[in-house]
Amino acid sequence: MDSWVLLVAAYALIWAFVFGYVIWLGRRQAELRREVELLRKAVEGEGGRHRRDQ
Repeated sequence: MDSWVLLVAAYALIWAFVFGYVIWLGRRQAELRREVELLRKAVEGEGGRHRRDQ
């Protein structure tokens, strides 16, 4: 019976790490999205065109 307890504990631990990693990725993505939006506004504020738009 002890091996089943260890198996369930290991399984739960793995899922906890996966869940935490997904939450971290979501927060990082939101942070990067905000940063990209700030950069986009800064470039548009300069009144210049993007190199690829020319």
